[in-house]
Amino acid sequence: MKKFIAISLVSALTLAASATVFAANTPQNVEITPETSGSGTMNIVYSIAPTYTVTIPDRITLDTATSTATPAVNELEVSASNVVISKGKQVVVRLADTTKTSDGTSKPFAVKTAEVAEITYTVKNGETDVKVGDTVLTVNPETVSSGSTTLKFIAPDDVTYAGTYSGTVTFTVLLENV
Repeated sequence: MKKFIAISLVSALTLAASATVFAANTPQNVEITPETSGSGTMNIVYSIAPTYTVTIPDRITLDTATSTATPAVNELEVSASNVVISKGKQVVVRLADTTKTSDGTSKPFAVKTAEVAEITYTVKNGETDVKVGDTVLTVNPETVSSGSTTLKFIAPDDVTYAGTYSGTVTFTVLLENV
């Protein structure tokens, strides 16, 4: 009887030792205790969404010159702040377009009355004349996280017709390669 039990136990152990073990394909925790040694790895992910704020006032009022020798200068600040964007990119603000004339063409820096009397004004960035399509502000986050510029809108001193003149200036804001 002892032989039968011994043979049964040996057979059972042999069958158990040859059983196939399946491992999961998912990450496993690695427990390292003072009695064991080992290593493990993990992935770290940190996602930051691009963000920035560009501020351009929605209106500027051109003042009338006090004399022909001193034109009226009206200032408007354009700024970009909290710039967090992809490496190698920068925030660019351009003066893209201005009022269309009555014939549908673009006349740079024109304002007109309801009766279609037109005058032109000048825009300067510092002491430099601004043209349609010019970049007026660039913020590269590798050097600064914010920036601003003051544009000067200079009213003409040779107005022929009275009235309320109005027009638009369109700015574009985009990300460009540095």
